[in-house]
Amino acid sequence: MGYCISMEITDLFIIKEKAAQALMAINALHKDQTTIVKNGGGGMSMCGKSTVYSYSWVDAPPQDGFKSLEEAFDAWRYNASIQDGKCVINCFNGEKLGNCDVLWSALAKFVNPSAEIHCKGEDGMEWKWVFKGGKFKEVSSTRVWEDA
Repeated sequence: MGYCISMEITDLFIIKEKAAQALMAINALHKDQTTIVKNGGGGMSMCGKSTVYSYSWVDAPPQDGFKSLEEAFDAWRYNASIQDGKCVINCFNGEKLGNCDVLWSALAKFVNPSAEIHCKGEDGMEWKWVFKGGKFKEVSSTRVWEDA
């Protein structure tokens, strides 16, 4: 189960000078978290003997942490690549809404301030995530129909 979403990413990147700090912030998210175990169906449970995960739909880091932003973003279901001295987040590879708000809240001060992530849920609901002044914010949308 879970809530299916799609995302359109606009101008989302982390500059090279902030890459090490951003990577530390992602690795810090995986420290001292509630232990949740991924079960065979892709969901999470509090029991079983499997690899330990801290967030829904997110792959656990290696024991000594992620080594690169590309590796970290891949674990969080985003495709990222290094282009012209910056880590560019190209697209979301997942299908379900997980704990992306936790990730982007931790990274907001490292992200290009004009970046936006437009989200659309399986029920047609739309919202976007924006990065202003080093902060992450979710902005809802409202559909307005004109009179015929």
